[in-house]
Amino acid sequence: MGLKVWLDASRTPPKGWTQIKTLPEFDDVLHDSDIEIKQISLDASFCDDGAGAAKMIEDAAESGHLGFSILAIHASSNDPSVNSIIKQSFQAANFAWESLGED
Repeated sequence: MGLKVWLDASRTPPKGWTQIKTLPEFDDVLHDSDIEIKQISLDASFCDDGAGAAKMIEDAAESGHLGFSILAIHASSNDPSVNSIIKQSFQAANFAWESLGED
């Protein structure tokens, strides 16, 4: 089935989503081989470091810890520079998946 990850420390997740409130907790989920992540919703103000969370997604994809089964990654920010960093990290994650032969 897969996990829908809600990276937002302040807003309540929609039904069916698992809320993660800290970067260390997110890191644990990213590197848990027993967890299959299907979707990620990232609030760019997550732990005051939405860009850092996006970079964690990129790093996990590049290292093979984050599988190819992600259906969607959503992010929102009112800060264009943060949006740019997040977009670049997501593009790098997609490139990593493609270069490993799966998408």
